[in-house]
Amino acid sequence: MRTMVKFLRFAMHNGHFVGLVALVVVAACSKSGSVGVALQPADTSAVNLEAVLATDIGPQPEPVKVVAEQNITPAECGAARAGQAAEPFVKLAEVTPDPELRAVFAEIIVDPPTKAQAAKLKAKGEVGIQALTRALWCENPNLRLKVAALFAELEPPPTPEIDKAFVRALLYEPMPAARGNTARALVDYKLAGAVAALIEVLQHDKDANARSHSAYALGAMRSQSAVPALVQATHDAESWVRIRAVTALGHCSGLAAKEALTAALRDPNDLVRDAAKRAMGKK
Repeated sequence: MRTMVKFLRFAMHNGHFVGLVALVVVAACSKSGSVGVALQPADTSAVNLEAVLATDIGPQPEPVKVVAEQNITPAECGAARAGQAAEPFVKLAEVTPDPELRAVFAEIIVDPPTKAQAAKLKAKGEVGIQALTRALWCENPNLRLKVAALFAELEPPPTPEIDKAFVRALLYEPMPAARGNTARALVDYKLAGAVAALIEVLQHDKDANARSHSAYALGAMRSQSAVPALVQATHDAESWVRIRAVTALGHCSGLAAKEALTAALRDPNDLVRDAAKRAMGKK
């Protein structure tokens, strides 16, 4: 079951039907061997918060139409550094010269990544990880949307190149769904070099999913340096961001974290209040 949950981490909360959706997706993915990459959108429905935080299972995102020119991040994309020039995307043919790895990435573009594909990448050792790192900035948006899930599965040793790739994806990626997935991968692949970028996303990204997952990842990393940003996020307009922020503060120490959790007990949303109670119980 633990292996299943690890492969099915990227989240989409679907209101009152979350339990049913989770069961259906678990059953489907257990047959296909998929590595989950769905998102966790904001929601204020009355659900079992503990179960949602523990499983984070949801339906797969729809494929994205390939856009020919995406070498400059558009100002309207909502990324933390929207409007600033980013490095040109890597062409698919330049991601790797290895034909077997090219075939793996071609499959991922069409369908969700699988355990078998993760095994092939792992078998390639450093070559596979280098290709995976370049794929985080591939010109094909469907590959960028899904590839972060494989880092969460393989958990390679951090390198400056991997740090740079994740930071770039968090701050400049034009697709909100891909930014959210990148942040979500860091819940499992705890990349210390990306903490500052996660804080920047939490404070400035216009996409609620990206902010929510950034808070989630900072909590998983138990990042004490993120406390001021997490405290600020307890006042976010989106309830799911507030839920993730107070949950993350439960893993942090200090008076500021404690005061923010106490204040969250008066939040107008009952899920936020419940999350604050759980977080305070961990102290």
